Amino acid sequence: MQKLTAKDAHTYCIKAEDVLRALAKGDQRMTYKEFGRAIGLVDEIWQPWHRQQVTFILNTTIDVNDLCNGELLQYHRVYNQATDQPGMGIARRSA
Repeated sequence: MQKLTAKDAHTYCIKAEDVLRALAKGDQRMTYKEFGRAIGLVDEIWQPWHRQQVTFILNTTIDVNDLCNGELLQYHRVYNQATDQPGMGIARRSA
């Protein structure tokens, strides 16, 4: 598993907020894999650890958003392709 640097995680969180706002504005959804690509985390090949990293980025974005402005983002728009549902932790924390 490739570890993220703090700088990388910060960059991905900024991109994550932008992607989530665009999904909400367009009333769209995307899979974890598509989200990983959209924020620049995944280049070509989806690896098992990418799912953990995407979840980490989403949770970190949630935490920072809650601390800074409290405006709820719609994290449920990122979903598991196999179940067609957002991750359990994400669904509980979404707008």
